[in-house]
Amino acid sequence: MENGGEIERRTTSNICTVDYLYDLPLLEGEERQFIEHAYDKEVDRYFTEITEYCKNESNVTLSQGMREKIVKSCLSLYYRTPKFVELDETAWDEIQKSSKEEQEEEWKWRKTQMLIEHLENFESLFKDKLNCGISVNKVESKWELISSDNPVVIRKGAEELVNVLSPENITHIPLTPNLGISIMPSFNTDLFDTFQRYSWDDDSVMINNYTMETMHQRFLIGTQKALQTYLDESPFYKEPFQLDHPKILNLHEKAAALAYLSQILESNGGQITHEYKNAFYNFWKNIEAFRLDPNSKRHKRELDGM
Repeated sequence: MENGGEIERRTTSNICTVDYLYDLPLLEGEERQFIEHAYDKEVDRYFTEITEYCKNESNVTLSQGMREKIVKSCLSLYYRTPKFVELDETAWDEIQKSSKEEQEEEWKWRKTQMLIEHLENFESLFKDKLNCGISVNKVESKWELISSDNPVVIRKGAEELVNVLSPENITHIPLTPNLGISIMPSFNTDLFDTFQRYSWDDDSVMINNYTMETMHQRFLIGTQKALQTYLDESPFYKEPFQLDHPKILNLHEKAAALAYLSQILESNGGQITHEYKNAFYNFWKNIEAFRLDPNSKRHKRELDGM
């Protein structure tokens, strides 16, 4: 879907891939496409393996090798958008100030410097996030995730992005209509090297889809169902909510319940105690939003079996 227009049938290859984006203009022959070949060898070849690994719910631990593949492949998509590999209008204006004989060489130099910075920034982000907690998010609702030509969402909580390398940033990447990856903030050292699975309900899907819309450049990408549902349902979510709106009150109740349960766990070294179970079942009985949450449903089945 282009710039909020009608849903069109296109392939992602003619939306997200432009062969010349990574050409190094100061080099010749095969060396000119060094970056493109490196991405193909070190990143792109692993996306199918990563997706299948994440879809298989029997995978509950993460090897260092798979962790590196997930972090490198997912984060590479952030820096592989035109805004990071094409010169902007300011650069073009400065180039045109040179004589016509010098403009081509000026462009080559600026483009090469930009691509060098592109790789340096990607390496810094990869190193910063390599040991962060990773969550695989499974959509358990009637809605689906959408993506875009800027598919990696990096933000500080619900706030807009200020600094890509801020230790407080959380990163979201949709893999399929029903599966996404979240990389936790790097300041949260308690989650380092962890791997968990989490379920997303309608509200979680809508929050991420809305963020995808606000950060996309030209295209929103998704199945016919995902895009049509988003067009139909998002206006309600975009309207200003009153603080006493039932949905807001329910979300606050659920958040308070989860915070209380986390506090009990922390005070008991992560052990499930009678106090914890009693509190959980009390919330399950009295808070609808807590009861409808897919993660609460799964956790209740675990507690019932203990």
